Amino acid sequence: MTTTISFLDGNFAPVAEETTSLDLPVTGTIPPELVGRLVRIGPNPRTRPDPASYHWFTGDGMVHGLRLDGGRAAWYRNRWVGGGEVVNTHVIGIDGRTIATVEAGNQPVELTDELETIGRCDFGGTLDGSFTAHTHVDPATGDRHGVTYHWSWDHIRHVVVGPDARVRREERVPVADGPMVHDCAITERYVVLFDLPVTFSMEAAGEGATLPYRWNPAHPPRIGLLPLDGPAGSVLWFDAPECYVFHTLNAYDVVAGGQDQVVLDLVRHPRMFATLLNGPYEGLPAFERWTLDLGRGTVAVEALDDHS
Repeated sequence: MTTTISFLDGNFAPVAEETTSLDLPVTGTIPPELVGRLVRIGPNPRTRPDPASYHWFTGDGMVHGLRLDGGRAAWYRNRWVGGGEVVNTHVIGIDGRTIATVEAGNQPVELTDELETIGRCDFGGTLDGSFTAHTHVDPATGDRHGVTYHWSWDHIRHVVVGPDARVRREERVPVADGPMVHDCAITERYVVLFDLPVTFSMEAAGEGATLPYRWNPAHPPRIGLLPLDGPAGSVLWFDAPECYVFHTLNAYDVVAGGQDQVVLDLVRHPRMFATLLNGPYEGLPAFERWTLDLGRGTVAVEALDDHS
């Protein structure tokens, strides 16, 4: 295993204790209209693991929160996320509930307003299997869209959770090799699917890897457009650059003047988990715009910034 970066030191060093602080001191003035919680989450192993085998994505989840109310910083608290499985990647709000999320098999975990663990969440029995770390809300409908995956599946799933915190759609799209699908994007017409060459590795699993996904140059990179309420067979697939994408920034349709395009802003990594196997670094990422031309079946790539 090649390990050149420690994900246990410096800014990655675990926080050892849960704390609660009330009525925090404020420098300056907090606008009284600014009311609510700022909540974040990240991997935070309870006990220090072996740096040689620890993968940053697999640390126990710890959620942090800051509550503002009436010009006051009412509290800060941090709590490990319980529930029996590692959930450490994102926190979302659905139907007034606080939900911690992760990908690749584990279910979400519901938290109280004060960030205590309530328990695993399957959205009232409507979630069949795993969820995703990153979802996108359709502002027109309030639906929350995500793409989920699991090492044992021969497909990925487009999952839609309604504003009532119940799954209203699950569409299974066949894929080969068990790809890692961290994020997606939505437009008014489509959910954007990423089928890129980071895939499940039985060899890595047999070696005891806690995150058994590896760069797979034999897996053809492609990007798909699935109509938001369409069947799996209606996906439009495009050949994509050989790369990996963790996150999108924006996506939208361009249908005017004879054009039929989907424009997608994203962060492109040249590859992932090829030589550095314990965290997300395989060369500098780039901020790009991909334009998918539905008439031509092509993907045009434009660099949006020359900084990584």
